[in-house]
Amino acid sequence: MKISFWKALSLVGLLAEELTKAAVDNKITVAEALHIIEALCERLGVDFDKAGFDLAKSKFDKEE
Repeated sequence: MKISFWKALSLVGLLAEELTKAAVDNKITVAEALHIIEALCERLGVDFDKAGFDLAKSKFDKEE
């Protein structure tokens, strides 16, 4: 896969924005991390398969 500099720059901006929003409480949950991955995949045009999303969210977020 080859992406342009501008696409990569927009991904960096998206990642910074999403991390800033997610870390407002000084921690990032599994659900927030998966949302960030989903947003990045959407921007890239990649179909993000959410199989296991709810399982991972329930398993890891309850431990925090």
